[in-house]
Amino acid sequence: MKTRVLAAAVSTVVLTGTLSGCMTVHGQNAVVPATTEAEAQKVLDKYVAAANKAFTQHDLKLNATVERGALGEGSQAYIRTLRALDPERKQTPQPVKVKDSKFHIPQQAGWPKFFVVDTASNVEQSAGSGENRLLLAFTRQSADERWKASYQAVVAAGDVPEFAEDEDGHADDVPMNEDGGLITAPGDLSKAYTSYLGSGEGDFADGPQTTGKREKRAKVKPRKGARTEFADLAANNKIYAPFALRTRSGDALAFFTMHQHTKQTVAPNIGIRPPVRPGAKALLEGEAKLSLTEVFVLQQLVRVPTVENRSNGIVFLSQTAQRTAAKGE
Repeated sequence: MKTRVLAAAVSTVVLTGTLSGCMTVHGQNAVVPATTEAEAQKVLDKYVAAANKAFTQHDLKLNATVERGALGEGSQAYIRTLRALDPERKQTPQPVKVKDSKFHIPQQAGWPKFFVVDTASNVEQSAGSGENRLLLAFTRQSADERWKASYQAVVAAGDVPEFAEDEDGHADDVPMNEDGGLITAPGDLSKAYTSYLGSGEGDFADGPQTTGKREKRAKVKPRKGARTEFADLAANNKIYAPFALRTRSGDALAFFTMHQHTKQTVAPNIGIRPPVRPGAKALLEGEAKLSLTEVFVLQQLVRVPTVENRSNGIVFLSQTAQRTAAKGE
C-alpha cells in the first residue's frame, strides 16, 4: 500500500480530536515563547491522529479542527475530491507516521504565533527518493484558540538547515513585515513570486518552480480555436500568513502562499470542448462547453538569503499545488 503524499501532489496529513491549546500565554505585547516543547509534542500527536482519520473517513469537519490556511484549504478540496471519486472509500491511504521530531519554537509578541516541527515520516517526496523530512508550521490567532497546521512541506533531509537559537534554545523568527537583513521580507514573498512569474524579474534562483515554470508555460502555445491562460495571485497575508525562521547562517526558511488560475477556452462551433480531468470534474460547477477555469492554492517553502548573499537568490525547497475549484462555462 502506498503512503499518501501531501495536499498538492496527492494528499495531506490529518488527525483526530481537537488540538490542545492549553498553554494560556496572552503575549499580546510581551515577548514570550509561542508554546512549550511538551505542548508542541501533544499538538503534533493529536494532529497526526486526526489528519489520518479525516482523510481515511473523508471527514471535512474533523479536518477543519486541525488545519487552516493554505494547508486547510487544500485539504478540504482534496477530501471533497475523494468523496466524489471514491465514495465507498475503497482506496484507503496508509496512515502517516512520524518520529524523531524536532520542535522550533520562537519567542514572539502579538499574534498570530507559530512553531515549526521538523520530523521524519513515511511521506515520500513527489520527485526523487532518499531520506526526507516533513516540516509542519502550526499557528493560532489567540490564546483561546487551538493550534492548527497551516503549512506542510516534504524536504530532502540535506536541505533542512540548522536553525538559529537564543541562549534559552528558542528559535529566531523573522516578523512578517520586517526583512531582518533578508533580500525580501516574509510578507512580500507572495507578491514578489507572482510578479516574477509574470515578468521573469526578481531575486529567485533558477529551478523548476521559477525558470522551469515560466519555460513550461511559454511552450503552451495557442492552437487553432483554443488557448490556455494563466493568472497568478498573491495571497492575503491576513488570511494566509507567511512564517519564517532564521537559520544559523543568517538567512531564513519561509513558508508562504499563492494562488493560480488556469483557464482553457475553445472557440464555438469547432466541435470540441475543454478537457476536464477527473479531479476537476469532482469540483466542477457548471458545464465546460467553451471554457474551464481551475483554481489552485500553492504552498511554498523557500530559503531566503541575506542582502550580502543576494546572488544566491531565493531557493525553493518545496511547492505543492492543490486544485480547490473548477468552473465550466
